[in-house]
Amino acid sequence: MHRVGAGWWEMATSFPVLQVLMNVALFVPLGMILRGVFRLDATTSVAMALLLSALIEVTQYTGAFGIYPCGVRIADIEDLLANTAGAWAGALCAPLLTRLGVPLFDRGSRPDDGPAR
Repeated sequence: MHRVGAGWWEMATSFPVLQVLMNVALFVPLGMILRGVFRLDATTSVAMALLLSALIEVTQYTGAFGIYPCGVRIADIEDLLANTAGAWAGALCAPLLTRLGVPLFDRGSRPDDGPAR
């Protein structure tokens, strides 16, 4: 695109770039939830997201496991990598949300609360 005269904005908002960014954004909450809410470590969170993404791609490749012909869905390794990167980013952000006291991530055990009465 750049060789034919497209500017940086046109390249950044092109379909392939937006597709990758949307795949990343789709799995960020999963990484956050697995790490922050379920208290899994980062490696386990990313591995579970990788497996879920692989299951989605296999479903797309096989046409829902042969139930119906699937001509419009495409299984793509780039989707698998982008989804995993999104879960990794979410897993890295979860401890920050816990420290900030976001209600979903906060277990209510703060050291400054003092003794219960």
